[in-house]
Amino acid sequence: FFLFVMFFFDLGKVIRVLYGLGGSVAMNQIIFHPLYDKIISSKFVPEGVSARLKTNAFGNLPGCRGEYYKWIDIASAASGYAMGIAWIVVGLTRVQPMTSVYYWLIQDVMGVCFCILILSLININTIMVASILLFLVFFYDIFHVLISPLIFGKSVMIDVATGGNGIDPSFCEKYPSDKACRGALAPLPMLMAIPWFADFRGGFSMLGLGDIILPGLLISFAARYDSAIALVRKCTQASSTSSGENNAADVEIDSVGQVND
Repeated sequence: FFLFVMFFFDLGKVIRVLYGLGGSVAMNQIIFHPLYDKIISSKFVPEGVSARLKTNAFGNLPGCRGEYYKWIDIASAASGYAMGIAWIVVGLTRVQPMTSVYYWLIQDVMGVCFCILILSLININTIMVASILLFLVFFYDIFHVLISPLIFGKSVMIDVATGGNGIDPSFCEKYPSDKACRGALAPLPMLMAIPWFADFRGGFSMLGLGDIILPGLLISFAARYDSAIALVRKCTQASSTSSGENNAADVEIDSVGQVND
């Protein structure tokens, strides 16, 4: 449903703004907050400064009673939002933002943070659910990539992913200062994108975040299953060792009792 909405309505700039703000939160939680916490906990930062950064800056605000924010929370959030807002500005002011190293690099960083955050929050508990999900997504991709051109004249997924908005690229090349051309040639931000280096065609390779997250759910389930099996095996071995030691102790006590008799 989301792809069809994006296909029929030009919401690229709205999606870019929302993605940049969401990516700021993801970078804050995955990168900046753990990084700053590691730095201020190191021996290179004076204890007074470290203690100050871990104290409450403000909190208990209306609507957020009981919630307090430390100075390190403010610093990490400011870093994340600064990079995210700068990414939004570049995306909305350039005709082709992918020519900026900052734009596609930060977009990929935000994509990785989104994947890590989603995989840490969503867990699949059975192999059947993972198999059915991947099976449905397989046919979902077939329809939107291969069958939709027969119905709509062009691939829905490719058109949405490449930022198709009905604007002629040659027009934007002639009139890059036109308001309609700002960010018009940028791909949909919800993907990993890397430009083709030293290529006169000026294209880029893309990989949707769904192609990372959905298989990642199955891989994370397999990793948790392996860890659970290993834990059960260790517990079983420990239980067997403990039972053997207790039996040996009982035999020794019986032997000592017989000698005393």
